[in-house]
Amino acid sequence: MRIEEIYQTLNQQGLVRSQMEFSCIWLGKSPRYYSSLLAKQHQPSVGTLAGLLFRLRNILDHTKEAGARFAIFSLIERLERHMQLRSFSGRLSPNAQSAMNAIPERMR
Repeated sequence: MRIEEIYQTLNQQGLVRSQMEFSCIWLGKSPRYYSSLLAKQHQPSVGTLAGLLFRLRNILDHTKEAGARFAIFSLIERLERHMQLRSFSGRLSPNAQSAMNAIPERMR
């Protein structure tokens, strides 16, 4: 899962209006953080994603509209899976790493 997908989903749901807002409110970083990630083709740390996950769970509790709830819930599930994969990456046996690599990118 890429940070761009998260931004696009939140933007489509009307939960974020700009890259600066996404950087500050959702990622807890400086206003240009997201644009810097994009320019450098980097992804945020697992710690930054953990903060985002916390915020997503909080907003889910206060979201009433079914479509938005589904989109946020799906995002949370995918983000949790992605974080698990990143957390264990490089610490697994070759067989376990091979099994993790077999998971399609869209599921990570």
